[in-house]
Amino acid sequence: MNNSLLVENKESSFSDSSTSVNYTAIYAIYAIYAITNTLERISYSCDDNFPIFTSPQDNQWKFSSGGSWMGGFWCGSWWLKAKVSGKDIDRNYASSILERLTPKLYSDTIFRSMIYWYALAPGIRLFNDTKSILFAEKAAKTIFQSFNSKWDCYPMGTALGAGEKGKNTLNIDGLAALIQLLQYGDSETRSTAKSHTDSIIKFMLDPSGNFSANATLGSNKIKISNSSKGWARGHSWGLLGLATASRLWGGDYHTLAESLCVEWLNEYSDKFPKNLKNGNRNHLDPSASLIAALSMYKLSACPKNMIDWRAEANSIIKNIIESDYFNINDQSHEAYFNGCFFRINSSEESLGETIWGYFFLLQALLISEKIIDPNDI
Repeated sequence: MNNSLLVENKESSFSDSSTSVNYTAIYAIYAIYAITNTLERISYSCDDNFPIFTSPQDNQWKFSSGGSWMGGFWCGSWWLKAKVSGKDIDRNYASSILERLTPKLYSDTIFRSMIYWYALAPGIRLFNDTKSILFAEKAAKTIFQSFNSKWDCYPMGTALGAGEKGKNTLNIDGLAALIQLLQYGDSETRSTAKSHTDSIIKFMLDPSGNFSANATLGSNKIKISNSSKGWARGHSWGLLGLATASRLWGGDYHTLAESLCVEWLNEYSDKFPKNLKNGNRNHLDPSASLIAALSMYKLSACPKNMIDWRAEANSIIKNIIESDYFNINDQSHEAYFNGCFFRINSSEESLGETIWGYFFLLQALLISEKIIDPNDI
């Protein structure tokens, strides 16, 4: 199927009322199905392993037997695929992946929240899957045990390479996933979600409105490190967490989330941020824009917004799927999203395909086409 054949008249969230021809609207639908085809291709070679990222050396997918912190995105991607296809076989495959994630529940890491939220939320919200609901309740109860009452937060933990310093480290990445997963716990567990969010805002948001990637919990103070002013995706993780807090609790969280998203738009609305602001100018990170767009979709579901956040998010997703970072093979009808920076090892990063990139892009496209709701995940 040649992309040029997609130029036709169709109403969509991407529609421009000033024209009757809407290339992007058709391409968005095509992109959804192309990503599901990509998931099919990956599944043929991963067996019972979890796809993580493509190697920059040979563009082949690298797999993990345990899934690292990304295993939940593989499971969640198949729930989303099931929503598109309507096939029980896709739902059953998602459920089977969830079974293989069970060992991670007892790992000492805050990234459990990302593993389980993105594995469970689509099954719960889109299919009312009983196993996913029960697992979410168990996960919330288990993660609650790692709450640090002294600092009113959930430390990073020692697993997944963090080591002993992880006991005293506050991390930004999993904020949105954590506070949503904790909603499946009891009232005490749910209250820690707000406490953790407040600690993130207090200790990790600098006066200029940039989130830090990590903070060290000391005996008398918290030391900020790795300012997200230099790491684009870290700041986007913070935006997603704040937008989620806005949906959950409104009030000042909503005011702050809108303010920071407006600042993001003022700087990046028509371009992708650099992976590191002080790094190589050619190293852009479209995935940072993707996560920022998901933040704006969440804000769009909140009342009393200052601007049309859905329209802003749609514009960002349009930029992504029309960029050189996203392509669809005309013969196989598979998508290739090479817009994610990821760590290859302790000292190297690369730009390419990741399973979390496909999950988030598929989620965003489904929201843009109003197939799922921004609050579903």
